[in-house]
Amino acid sequence: MANTPQSTLPAVHIETAKRRRGKPRINDKISPDTFPTIFSRIMLNTNTPQEPPTDDIWDYTQILCFLYLENYAARKRVYHMFVSTDKDCEKDYEEVRKVYKDRKDLKIVNQLTENTLCARTLYERVKKLFSDAKWNKQGNVFELDMTAETGIWAVSRRINKIRSEEHEKLFNYIRFLSFSNT
Repeated sequence: MANTPQSTLPAVHIETAKRRRGKPRINDKISPDTFPTIFSRIMLNTNTPQEPPTDDIWDYTQILCFLYLENYAARKRVYHMFVSTDKDCEKDYEEVRKVYKDRKDLKIVNQLTENTLCARTLYERVKKLFSDAKWNKQGNVFELDMTAETGIWAVSRRINKIRSEEHEKLFNYIRFLSFSNT
């Protein structure tokens, strides 16, 4: 079969070879039901969608939220991080504030929100960014020493920078797809 001319090979093999060299086939149709899964594949390399889609457009606007607390006695800054939507943001902040309401050692100082296209991705990047911080078991609260680099505005600038990098990554991927006609 090694000396067999290409024209005598079965048509299936020729078509398969052409498809491998050409454009990949995309079987997924993009719709509100499939977009979260496709988006997760791009940003998180996983097939698990972020949230089940609903009819309300505000459910798609994701926010990574931080409740900023200070422990003056221990000279620590504490950030409680959670994912919310534009619609539920204030309600979620109130629930998190209730957790710390009776804590005498912690004072609620401020809150920080970052609008993002993929809150789970930014959440994971924040965990990597502050890998040297002391984290709780759930991975949503981290504690930093009180320094100029750990203040709310310094942390905000750092998070905003990685959010911009995530958006750039997505837009570059979209540009790549548009240039490659896939």
